[in-house]
Order: sequence, then C-alpha cells, then structure tokens
Amino acid sequence: MSQFLKKNKISMIVCDMAGTTINESGMIYNSIFNTLNKLGFVASVSHKKEWYGRDKSEVMEEHIRNINKNVENGIFEKAEELLINDLTDKYFTSDKVKLIDESLPSFCKDLHTNDILVTLNTGYPATFQEKIIDHFKMDRYVYDWISSSEVVKGRPHPYMINELAKRHSIKSKNIAKFGDTINDIKEGKNANCGLVIGVLSGANNKEELLDAGADLILDKITDLE
Repeated sequence: MSQFLKKNKISMIVCDMAGTTINESGMIYNSIFNTLNKLGFVASVSHKKEWYGRDKSEVMEEHIRNINKNVENGIFEKAEELLINDLTDKYFTSDKVKLIDESLPSFCKDLHTNDILVTLNTGYPATFQEKIIDHFKMDRYVYDWISSSEVVKGRPHPYMINELAKRHSIKSKNIAKFGDTINDIKEGKNANCGLVIGVLSGANNKEELLDAGADLILDKITDLE
C-alpha cells in the first residue's frame, strides 16, 4: 500500500472520517434531518444529498436561513446542541457504527512506518470529532486531525488540508486526500493535492466521484495496494 503512495511522492494522507474511516451508515445525515425538523425548519429527504461531506453546522445554518433570514443566532447553537446529543446517543451505542475495516489500524501503522503521516479531517464539530477519536482509540494510529469548526470554512474549501499541510511543513503536491463524497474530492482538488482518491464506502457513487475529479476510486481505503 505504501509503495503506490511513495511512487507518487506522497508523504501525508488526509482522510475523511465518516464514510471513509468509520462506517456509520449515513447516520449523520439522518441526525441533521431530524434536528432541523424538530426545530420546525422542515427538511425533505432530497436535501440530504446536498449535505454530503460538508460542515454540519454550516449545513444547518444555511438551511435555517433559507427559511427564515431573520432568525435569532441562538437557534444555531440550539441546533448544534440537539445534533450532538442525537449523534452521541446513537454513535457510541450502536453496533452499526464501527471502523470501515478492522485492518484500518495496521493500515495506518504501516504507512507511518514508511514515513507517510496519516491525518483525519471532518465536517463534525471539533468536540464531537474528539469523542469519536477517543471512542475508537484512533490516536494510537493516526498522527493528527482537524475539524472544519477550526477553520474559516469547511468543504469543499481547502482550509482544513491547508492547515494540516502548514502544521507539518508538507507541500500540497505531496498530500493524498481520501474521501467518500463529492465535497471531499473537490476539497482535495481545491487544495491542489498530489492525489485525490475516492472511496465507495460512504455517500457518493463511482461516477459522481470521478465526475468531481477523483484520480482513483477504491471500494474502501484499506484496498489501496
């Protein structure tokens, strides 16, 4: 797996979390849907595809403002609180939420042994990202991580990848981005990553990921040879 990345002069990979490293069966999009409807800002099932891979707080604020431009700011804090509570109830108690592959830890450790840093980025708030990392003990095999809540804007903007590149003094051409959504692919392209790799373990299908600009498609991240 490391030889392909080495051949392409990759020294860091940036992996999306939900759908790419963690199988949560689209739970997040159902939780956003439920949160918005609980607050009276009715969302339809068709909205879900527009949310794939994006910052979850941005998604909810955008949806709410489209319905009521003059809504008080406190509603956004309420929405995030409801979302995190709903996710926490489901994420850490369901047998359906698990690593995308049981070999993920050894996959990451192999890359580290070959001087390729493994990092994570996510559209989840930083506090929830930390809970996920703690729950799955990902700090044992992932080098660094970042949330879209820590930068100016989330995907498809490149800010998370840019920040990780800056932290570790790595040029974008030496970074590979892995993700399961169109917005992951666009993020990688916008950050000028050397490789942008789509995976079919989450939201979007092969055609959609290729159309967004993916250089390579895998069934799941650990299929990289």
